[in-house]
Amino acid sequence: MTELTGIFLLAVFTEATAEYFVAPLLDKGGYSQYVKYVAAAVGIALCAAYQVDILAMLAGMTAVHPIVGWVVSGLIVGRGSNFLNDLVGLVRGDGGHNPEYRYRT
Repeated sequence: MTELTGIFLLAVFTEATAEYFVAPLLDKGGYSQYVKYVAAAVGIALCAAYQVDILAMLAGMTAVHPIVGWVVSGLIVGRGSNFLNDLVGLVRGDGGHNPEYRYRT
């Protein structure tokens, strides 16, 4: 459970950095479409720094080269906490907070 908490904290920090610090600067210059790429770069950098591999943690899938797991994890973290919540919910089977993803019986 502590691994998931750490991953969510990285996602929240990445999202906050991109939305509150980078987005206003890029919006002024008319470059707001690049905020998602900055968020991805921040997510990859944080996951590499902390050696976070979400696929290894959640699904037991370990890449041959650790950097592959860090990059994939960074892209997931870069999408933000809402996306990560939906992804974890899908893995757990409850769909996260988005009812559109819930399994139908």
